[in-house]
Amino acid sequence: MLVNKLSRMDKLESSRLVETVICNHLDVDSFYIEPSDECKFDYLEIRDGANGYDPLVGSYCGRSFPPIIISTGRALWLRFHSDENAEYSGFRAVYEEVKKPGVLVMFSCSNCGKQSVCIKRWRLLSVPEVLCIHIKLFTNVDGSLFKGADKIQFPLEGLDMRYYMKNDVADSYDYTTRYTLISVICHKETNETSGHFTCYCLNYSNNQWYHYDDEQVTRVNSEVVKKVQAYILFYRKEGTIKRRIMDKISLLRNLSKYEPKNFLISKKWLIRYNSFSKPGAVANDAKFCEHGKVKNSAEYVEITYPVWAYVQRIFGGGPAIMVEDLCEFCFEYELSEIQARVRREFNIEEVED
Repeated sequence: MLVNKLSRMDKLESSRLVETVICNHLDVDSFYIEPSDECKFDYLEIRDGANGYDPLVGSYCGRSFPPIIISTGRALWLRFHSDENAEYSGFRAVYEEVKKPGVLVMFSCSNCGKQSVCIKRWRLLSVPEVLCIHIKLFTNVDGSLFKGADKIQFPLEGLDMRYYMKNDVADSYDYTTRYTLISVICHKETNETSGHFTCYCLNYSNNQWYHYDDEQVTRVNSEVVKKVQAYILFYRKEGTIKRRIMDKISLLRNLSKYEPKNFLISKKWLIRYNSFSKPGAVANDAKFCEHGKVKNSAEYVEITYPVWAYVQRIFGGGPAIMVEDLCEFCFEYELSEIQARVRREFNIEEVED
């Protein structure tokens, strides 16, 4: 806390900059300056900022105390205008730091142990594959919930969560922090006890938005989606690098379509590859049979060597499994079991030649 006193003994046109770490709470507890019309002669000038050209809070004179003033930033600029013939007591003002939401005063640092001013903030350590944002649609007023009428603006694409993440983590995530909107849930009612929910969803096959209202499905424009009052937003990670990888694999498949498909890749991993922006390393979890070969051929997809070499180089993992590694005995046994099951289910009788 600091006390500032100006009187007739002070220098003429004296100025004072009141600056704190956070923001100022200025309270004038003693005040008398010779009154004049619109305070043109002797007066106290207060501005919200650190300079004489910042927004004017007010000019004060007479016996009326200025109101309690709280700055919007860290500084208040005060100037006492007077002349050498002044015959009044002047003023005395007391100011102190006040808290703003989300600010901690004199926080004990865990590293150095010193007391210091800090700003409380939250940062994400990771971001999900599908980001769900639940908007606070209802407000509690004296124990009753009321639905707000404001519409939240939200992007259809390019939502970058990098700005909400810890710096070193965001750098390691690179392209996987950007999101594209895939669905919006809306609530149609004005109270919290009843209502009707509808949904807008993006169809990836034709890049078209649809509105789902019970059994009614309507094709809508993306501009319509932008203007709805959203309740829950669903975003999916963008994979710009992943898209280039998929295009490269598609090109390799076309170029090598006449080559033999001698290599196998796990179907489970392919599902991850088609669904996630970062599918992880290839996981060909080979299971060996009693004959020392790989069994369960139905768990793999045959691919050419150029495709396998590129996928393994980009994503890593393995092991490399070739078609010749499959067990022919187990394959024939599995095939006979499947054929027998088909006959049992469809009541097909074997016909002897």
